[in-house]
Amino acid sequence: MTKLIQMKITILRQLAAVAMLSLGLMACGGGEESSDLELELQQKTLTVEVEGGGTVGGDVECSSVCSSVVEHDATIEIVATAASGYVFQQWNGACSGSGSCQVVMSSNKTVAAVFIEQDETIDEFTLTVSKNGFGTVSSTPSGIDCGADCSESFQQGTSVTLEATADSGHVFTGWSGACSGSDTCVVSINEAQSVTASFQEILEPELVELSVSVSGQGTVTSSPAGINCGSDCSQEYELNTSVSLSATAEAGSEFVAWGGACSGSSTCNVNLTTNLTVTAVFQELGSQNFSLTTSVVGNGSIASTPSGISCGSDCEESYAEDTQVTLVASAETGYEFNGWSGACSGTGSCSVTMNSNMSVTAEFVEEQPSTYDLNVTVIGDGRVTSSPNGIDCAGDCNETFDEGTSVTLTATPDPGYELDYWQGDCSGNSSCSVEMNANADVTARFKAEGTGSEILIENYSPQGDAFQIDNIPDDASGITWHPGLEQYLVVQNGAARIHRYDVNFAYMGNIRVNGINTDTEGLAFVNDNEVLIVSEDNAASRITVDEFVENVSGLPPTSQRYQILAASGGNQGLEGISVRKASGGAPARVYACKEGGNGRNFKVVYFDMPADSSSEYNEATNLTVIEPFNAQQAFNGSANDLAGMVYDERTGHLIIVSQQSRRALQVNPDTGAIISTLDLSGAPQFEGVTIGPNNELVFVSEANWIRIYELN
Repeated sequence: MTKLIQMKITILRQLAAVAMLSLGLMACGGGEESSDLELELQQKTLTVEVEGGGTVGGDVECSSVCSSVVEHDATIEIVATAASGYVFQQWNGACSGSGSCQVVMSSNKTVAAVFIEQDETIDEFTLTVSKNGFGTVSSTPSGIDCGADCSESFQQGTSVTLEATADSGHVFTGWSGACSGSDTCVVSINEAQSVTASFQEILEPELVELSVSVSGQGTVTSSPAGINCGSDCSQEYELNTSVSLSATAEAGSEFVAWGGACSGSSTCNVNLTTNLTVTAVFQELGSQNFSLTTSVVGNGSIASTPSGISCGSDCEESYAEDTQVTLVASAETGYEFNGWSGACSGTGSCSVTMNSNMSVTAEFVEEQPSTYDLNVTVIGDGRVTSSPNGIDCAGDCNETFDEGTSVTLTATPDPGYELDYWQGDCSGNSSCSVEMNANADVTARFKAEGTGSEILIENYSPQGDAFQIDNIPDDASGITWHPGLEQYLVVQNGAARIHRYDVNFAYMGNIRVNGINTDTEGLAFVNDNEVLIVSEDNAASRITVDEFVENVSGLPPTSQRYQILAASGGNQGLEGISVRKASGGAPARVYACKEGGNGRNFKVVYFDMPADSSSEYNEATNLTVIEPFNAQQAFNGSANDLAGMVYDERTGHLIIVSQQSRRALQVNPDTGAIISTLDLSGAPQFEGVTIGPNNELVFVSEANWIRIYELN
């Protein structure tokens, strides 16, 4: 360091002498010599120090302490090379970290390269990456590929660059944690760090249509452009767009008025919150006008296109000759339109061409109530009666009720019998009430006393509070109890990873499933050490796990592979999977549920596990997949989506979780009839369910919460 200080002092003295000489020459009128000195003053000094065993190269070569004079603002690249028995640790001074070193010489600068002996301890810290949404994150240096591998240990001082890549149909929105913004993320590893990458689905704008019609000789144009009617009379615009329409009459004609969504004769301005229709009326110059008179019988109103009539209040209007006027009849609550008379007839639309004075009458009459059928079926020894009266049956009974009637059904068992449960439009084993707003079907099942109660999930209650599980980064999505290992297995969404927990949910390690789509959603125990894992690309793998395995391939030939539905992307594929065990001559049956959302696009399907030894099956070729019932109809009003499921061997029923509805459904796997329901609480976003070792229901939420329910 003494040598370095002496060199710096020498450089400073030289610079001072140069400055004095420059001033002298300027005073004496030195020209060419002064320019040379000014150029020398624009140069900068780079000092490089090497600490430990190693050298530097690149634009500067040095093995101890070196100085170089370079041009002002020049970029100098320096490369560190460790000697045998040493490793490069880090840069100090004008560079930092352990990556490349580039120095911009805006001033005199010093860089130190630090090498240490290989047996010296270098601390390592973990960088953990998590994701919100669909995409991947990779690192330089390599180590993180998340997706599948979302944490890595790096040496202290390492500079790690993370790059986010969105999946198709999604966009990267930004970093949080150790990075922020949406540019490349660079993390200096001096302690344990975590970074989250957020991705968002690219939503197509909602479009609405503006339609224009022209009566007479003229054109209509729009701003923004899109309509030129004449020829192009409709255009789709983004929702809430403001559009101005202008009417231009042809020679010999004049613009009269707007109809439909506009009125009057000035510029037509519409805000497109829904599909709209506008009419422009033109007439010949000097043409004759005729009167249209309307009247209403009963409770209702008439409106016209072009505007002018609003009867109720304004029942007469004058229109230009040959104008086509359309009348619309609207009944008030409790009434219905019965028909036109006068210049129109029937119950359809009324359109008149104004070639003379005309009159039209709309008649409205009181509505007659609609009726719906209630069908009741009794299974076992008992009777069902209704209030209001109408049903009194011990067999298969039917009664018609007015729309909106609330019908209460009462089950009366014969001596020695009791009500087991309701099915259809009622469930459970308590009271049954049906609102008659559609045809309804109800089944009452009776059983002999003393034969044991039917297991209904409505009779389960929470065992203590919900609690969070450890050591899973995020997004627990499915759960199954593995009786052979006596472990709960929890699948992590977005990672193709299974986490192990003991019966008390103490963490026991994890298993990486290689080769499959990382958007893993559900798990189901099969038998022995076999487990099914399903991904949202609608495919499942039958993998083998034991107490030791940490990595397993989810692809053939190691594991059987089932493409249950056509492969798809997005966030509404298969979410849950469950297995009915093989029994007697019947093979194991696999049930799966497609997520959907907001009451649409969800379904339940099944297939019987093939008996042959093939390793790959596809619903399009060699796998028969059956949809036993229409889940949207069967679960209407009870579930808005399907997130997880388990087959209950005790009852032969499926237990299905609806994340959006925060509810579990106990259903008949053949018909979809809802037998019982259980509202879930205590944690957000329930995604999976299993039956524990003591027949408890164990629910997992995507925020890594567990809620246990026990039978009362």
